[in-house]
Amino acid sequence: MRSFFHFSLFAILATISVFPSFAMLSSGAAVVSPDKSRYIAFLGHFHKETGRKHEARQLDALVAICKEGVQEGKKFHILYEATCDIIKHFTTKRRILTHLEETFAQAEVPDCIIENVEIRDCGMAASHIFRAEGVVIDPLLTWNTNSKPFEELTFQDVFDEFEKYACELKPFVEQISQVDPACPYRAFVEGRYLQAVDYLDDVKKYLQNNQLPNETKILKLARERVADCKKLGQSISSAFSGLFDSHIFRKVLTFDPSVQLIVIAGGVHAQEAEGLLQAIGWEPRIYKSCDFFAEDDEPLDSQTIRSFVLNETEWDKRVKDTYKYLASMSISLGAQFQTLRDSIISRYCK
Repeated sequence: MRSFFHFSLFAILATISVFPSFAMLSSGAAVVSPDKSRYIAFLGHFHKETGRKHEARQLDALVAICKEGVQEGKKFHILYEATCDIIKHFTTKRRILTHLEETFAQAEVPDCIIENVEIRDCGMAASHIFRAEGVVIDPLLTWNTNSKPFEELTFQDVFDEFEKYACELKPFVEQISQVDPACPYRAFVEGRYLQAVDYLDDVKKYLQNNQLPNETKILKLARERVADCKKLGQSISSAFSGLFDSHIFRKVLTFDPSVQLIVIAGGVHAQEAEGLLQAIGWEPRIYKSCDFFAEDDEPLDSQTIRSFVLNETEWDKRVKDTYKYLASMSISLGAQFQTLRDSIISRYCK
């Protein structure tokens, strides 16, 4: 009973302080590759109090829109930033980043791959510990189901997780930079990755300067050196945010061009990844911004989500709707003509 109480209370606090209770899709961008062969829709997920009445509706709209796209012959691949398992256990209402896979599976949407691209397990857990200044409800709890308990998490675990994905990204970033060495945006593409490495180096320097081994337990250090928590938490959070942006960037550039890609992530991450693509020549097609600090910012309505997902401007939709109307009228008139013809034949041509 006590463990259950600890878990419930921690989940509530984590939901409030780490992932605000309500969120919604508030921004979007659509970009096309220089050769026009690939299209990507970015949907930005923002924590907004007003999201309580919109998110479930947006999730249902996304399913319906993808079904419509499949009927038109499209194939979709959705990359999304999943929430941690703690939030999944606590959340009872349907949320986009919590129930995306489950909702699409229940709706049986064909030709639609759902892929979780979140890579920050140890990084997010460490950031939470430092933000909480070592005050966690139960040190035996874990960030995700297969994670280490908070009390066992070490700096080495954080470094190993970062290095795992950095090793994948480094040659990719170098390859992108070498495509056009004279490109004025090359520094921007390289910079996002290198900045992430620099932030983590700040954490390593802290350990060296304080003669602490990499195996130092993060929760223990946070409790003993509260004054250092804010800086360490910011460095780790910034390092993994930059790594995550670069990770999304790599994923979207290596996806199957025969499918239409949709990226659903925190608004800042979606904007960063979309900006990296524009830096190497991708062109914006549709755009809807969001004021991150405005609590009453407008959510994306179903029509706007549809425009991003199905690669339609308002003009495209009008043309498509007009074509459908004319096709329907043609079928209707054809049926009426056939009925009239059959009536005349039956009456006069016996």
